[in-house]
Amino acid sequence: MEGDMPSRWKLQGQALVLDCPIFQVYAKQFEHPIDHRHGTFYTIEANDWVQVIAVTPEQQLILVKQFRFGTQEFSLEPPGGIMDTGEDPLHAAARELREETGYVGHPGRELLSLSPNPAMMNNRLHIVLIEQCRRIDTQHLDPNEEITDTLVSPEDCRRYIAEGQINHGIAALSLLVYFFEKNGF
Repeated sequence: MEGDMPSRWKLQGQALVLDCPIFQVYAKQFEHPIDHRHGTFYTIEANDWVQVIAVTPEQQLILVKQFRFGTQEFSLEPPGGIMDTGEDPLHAAARELREETGYVGHPGRELLSLSPNPAMMNNRLHIVLIEQCRRIDTQHLDPNEEITDTLVSPEDCRRYIAEGQINHGIAALSLLVYFFEKNGF
């Protein structure tokens, strides 16, 4: 089996192509270690992301609705966002939940950490479960955020995913990870 493994290409150099507030784009030159093929590959480097599966004592899921500039549509999704450099995923989840909804809950538990798109991105997605959530505060949004929150039953949430009403891929994945965790694979 070892001989069938693909080779680890060697990074030969890189150049910053675009420096944005929340990510950087690099042109990276790689060379194959055996046959010396080479190519330039573009990567996006960004801080890790967190998605918060927030559940109330009544087993309702807290979702947020906001306008997304990429699709120019509204998106229904769990609270979440970009983690600060060096920030712990559990801290980031609690911070994002409180900022976006005013809810707090029991200490979080990370359900899973994944690479959102390893073909071109270096960051991780951390899916964190926070239970027993209660609203104790108002929202504290970033200047360009406008978010409403809503409570959704698990049944409605699954239906929204199946019907495409929750169409943000990372949001749907995060919720499905929670349902798998809760109900078993």
